[in-house]
Parts: sequence; C-alpha cells; structure tokens
Amino acid sequence: MQFRLRTWGAKPSAISVAVARTGTLVVTSAVRAHGGTVDDRSALGGIAAAVNRLCGSPGAGTCAGRATAAATDPVPAGARPGLLTLVDLPPATAVRGPWVGTDAETPSSNDAATRCDRTSFPGKGLRRPVRRMFMFPRARNVQLGLIQIAAPTANPARARAFIETVRDRVRSCGQANLGADVTTLASSSSKGQDLHVWLLEIEINDRRTVPYLMAVQRDGNVVAQLTFIPDGASGVSRGDFVGVARRALERLSDLKGHRG
Repeated sequence: MQFRLRTWGAKPSAISVAVARTGTLVVTSAVRAHGGTVDDRSALGGIAAAVNRLCGSPGAGTCAGRATAAATDPVPAGARPGLLTLVDLPPATAVRGPWVGTDAETPSSNDAATRCDRTSFPGKGLRRPVRRMFMFPRARNVQLGLIQIAAPTANPARARAFIETVRDRVRSCGQANLGADVTTLASSSSKGQDLHVWLLEIEINDRRTVPYLMAVQRDGNVVAQLTFIPDGASGVSRGDFVGVARRALERLSDLKGHRG
C-alpha cells in the first residue's frame, strides 16, 4: 500500500509512504519532495526494488512484479471509523498551532446547520447521529472551526430524500433570500453516493456578512453534513474544503450502521 501525505508550514512538502509484505517480512519506504509532488511510479518502483532485495532471505515470500497504482478508499482510522481524522484535514491560513479534534459524541442539536439549510440531527428517520468538531485551541482570538455530523438512515431511499431536502432548501435560500448568496463548489450524484458543496455568504446585518463552507454527503444509507466557519483572514481554501468533503464521503462507508 502507498499513502500520500503533505506537510504544511514554513516549508511544505509532499511525502509518499509505502509498505509491502513478502512472507513474514514487512518493508517500508518514504520519499519526500519539497515544492512538488512525489511521482507514483518512482515511489512504487522503490518499494518493489526493496522487496526484491529480500528474495531468498529467510522468511521471504514471492518477489515483487511490476508495481502499478490504483486509487482506493482510505483505510479505517481513528477511534470512530467513518468520521474524519486529523490526518484528513487541510492547512488553515493565519492560525497558530495544529488542528485538535474532539471525541466523537452524540449531538443534541446540529451545530453544522446554517440559516439556509436548517438541517436537523437528530431528525426524522436518522439513527444514532455522531459528531466531531475540529478547532485551533492555541490560536488566540480566532473562532474558526470544522464540524462534521453523520448518521445512518433506515435505507438508501430515505438517505437520498434527506439530501434532496437539503439541496432544495439551499437552492431556495439563494433564490429567495436577499441576505444570502449561494455558490455551488461541487456537485455529483449516483445510485450509491451524493456530494454537494457550497459557499454560503449570509448577511447578519448591514455591516457584516458571514461566509460558510458547507457540504452534505451520502454513501448508501448514511448521510453527513460538514461545515467550516472561517474567522476573518483565517480559513481554508475553497479547493481544500472540497477535498476534505470528498475525503469525508470516502470514509462514510466505515460508519457503524452503514448499508450500501
């Protein structure tokens, strides 16, 4: 298996970590690139060569053939598989310290809801909702945060109806509410999955407009909502938020109660 990671800070870099097994022996390798990406072919060729150096050694199994790359869903991670983990999160600008996540918990209300969607977790047809929040506690006078909430439903049909209700509310909010601007950042639907991502700019008063990055996802019978609230110059890029929304969708199949 090969994993792509990136560091962010004063000197951002891309890291490719590979792990392979032959017989009872495990081999790992890591390649770091500054200011660019790591070529998959080179990284996989390196781990294959490392495996082949062990051919004939006690405990070794078969040698490696030509390595090829194929994208897969992320492996389950964290104390509550199915939810985002710290390693999934993108960089944030103008903040101090790392992301810190709360333990997964059962919510009594939906902190991820906006004035446009008014989504309720728990709500009719939702079973055992679970929530995680991610913040920067070391950042002074900064209140930005990422909120994820997910829940299984009785069946995929009910989950699709839930997503369509949210889409209709957001669409109506942008069309009818003069105090809200709605920009679609990503949208895709299939029999098994849905992903919709928006930028919602909601006018609080004549002098203040608050932007929200919000997404809803569905995998089988599981639905989720993800909301990021920037704070002034502190925030994440639109592209990075779309990326973390896709990662959240990839992880939903590991949530307890999921049925494809």
